[in-house]
Amino acid sequence: MKAYVLIKTELGGAGEVVKELGDIGGVKEAHSITGPYDVIAVIEAPNPGEIATLVMSRLQKLGKVKDTMTCFALGS
Repeated sequence: MKAYVLIKTELGGAGEVVKELGDIGGVKEAHSITGPYDVIAVIEAPNPGEIATLVMSRLQKLGKVKDTMTCFALGS
């Protein structure tokens, strides 16, 4: 299963968060973006529960992360 995680960071923290995301298993891509969110991450796991666990236990605990929104890809 695939999900896109939109991440708001502290001011100036997007680059550091993208770098840290690259070291987390299950994160396939991470990019700085424009708009109301600062970073987008593409994550893959066998099921929605494992994606939720990854987001809550790893992504949300990164130092400069303020908020996340997880969007599950349908049909993947």
